[in-house]
Amino acid sequence: DDRPAIKLAVTNFLPPIDIIDSEGQYSGFNADLIQLLNKKLGTQIIPVFFNEWGELVKSALAGQVQGAFSFSQTPEREEHMLFTQPYAYDPIITVVRENDERIKQPEDIKSKRVSVVKGLAIIEQVNGDVGKSGEVLTFDNDLEALKALAAGKVDAHITALIMFSNSQKKQFVPKLR
Repeated sequence: DDRPAIKLAVTNFLPPIDIIDSEGQYSGFNADLIQLLNKKLGTQIIPVFFNEWGELVKSALAGQVQGAFSFSQTPEREEHMLFTQPYAYDPIITVVRENDERIKQPEDIKSKRVSVVKGLAIIEQVNGDVGKSGEVLTFDNDLEALKALAAGKVDAHITALIMFSNSQKKQFVPKLR
């Protein structure tokens, strides 16, 4: 194949966005998008899979791949990459223990201990929302953060809805809302 290879970072943990089945076959929204782009543009886009969001971000910002799917735009990231118009949105949610009534709306995280997955674009905003008297802890993945929340190590976890849903399907952490 004489088409230049374009390596794009994708996850291997976000169904239905990216799915790797038991036989190693790649499918999902981004797989379909890659197939469409290759067909329409005559490109050879090759997905490069990452197990953790933070590693995907590091690789993309370091130029180890030529781009990334499902990558939120931030001023820092704009220094290293160009962005298209967003093609999908994944709502950001706040998860708390089911019996904790202190956090009911976004501004209630001020002065609290809050977790976020490493590399998510929302970290800077969460740091500002928590304020100087609060603390933001980062975790490699949603499951680790949810376990910390359930154990009372943090007061809330800020995440994307799809990441939360997938973590709960993979290994359910009870008593969260």
